[in-house]
Amino acid sequence: MIVAGSGRTSQPRGSADPKEAARLTAAHSSDATVMIHPSEAIGDPASRPVRQGTLTWHFKMSNTRDVAFGASRAYIWDAARVNLPGGKKPWPCPSTR
Repeated sequence: MIVAGSGRTSQPRGSADPKEAARLTAAHSSDATVMIHPSEAIGDPASRPVRQGTLTWHFKMSNTRDVAFGASRAYIWDAARVNLPGGKKPWPCPSTR
């Protein structure tokens, strides 16, 4: 399953397989959209390697009352850098985790 939730994941490399983690790292510095889990990967068992044990996703969101959560085997996942004022970063680069 791919999980989407409010806030940001606190361990993107721990949630993503190595290929997805590399794509997240590339998206962190890209103005173009990077496909993390493309539509072609839906239904391809090799795109979500089987892991032993439980895979837990952790999200963190400060100063909020409402959150949203979703999980699906059919999510298409993309990402790109967001340029915020003052050099702020919207999410941590996976290579720093």
